[in-house]
Amino acid sequence: MPTRELKQRSITIAKAKAILESIGEEQLEQIQRRSLDFVTKSAKLDTDAAEKLFDILTKEFNLEEDEAIPIINSVPERLEELRIFLDSSHRMMETTKLESILNLLNQYRKKE
Repeated sequence: MPTRELKQRSITIAKAKAILESIGEEQLEQIQRRSLDFVTKSAKLDTDAAEKLFDILTKEFNLEEDEAIPIINSVPERLEELRIFLDSSHRMMETTKLESILNLLNQYRKKE
């Protein structure tokens, strides 16, 4: 039987939630139900907001996909928290640019 090569791609927690919800809870296996429970509790943004934010972070701020997704998943509130996600890229980003990213995140943050 021929094998099919799958492409691995990182997605946001909000996207994972949308995918699992689209399947329908009654169709999910046990591990998928647990995953849905986890992403429901931990998603900080809805799917549309996460996708818009991803586009802005990758296009306007030139962040890599692997940098943008953890930022979207955690929605940091302070510069120090934001720097943690960008530290692994070994590039220095101006404080004004980081503050712009934080202001953007504040616009998309869920009101609790």
